[in-house]
Amino acid sequence: MGMNSDSDLEIIASELDAFRAVAEQAYRNRDIDSYRDMFTEDLQYVQPDGARIDRSTLMKDVRLQFAQFKSIETTYTRESLALNDD
Repeated sequence: MGMNSDSDLEIIASELDAFRAVAEQAYRNRDIDSYRDMFTEDLQYVQPDGARIDRSTLMKDVRLQFAQFKSIETTYTRESLALNDD
């Protein structure tokens, strides 16, 4: 039986939000080690231009961001959440 009720979606959304909050805090604190640990070693990140990069390249980009920005603020809006019955 798949998870697809409203309460299932709320539970998953809550777990995703908690994970995102930890990642956001690590990013704001410029804690590259904690931020990196949020991602698996086999990460394939798709950039807005469609290019795919691995975790190592993403962390190089993040280090550059940390060096370039005097302060860091982030915002987040979930546009939708859907589950597949796979």
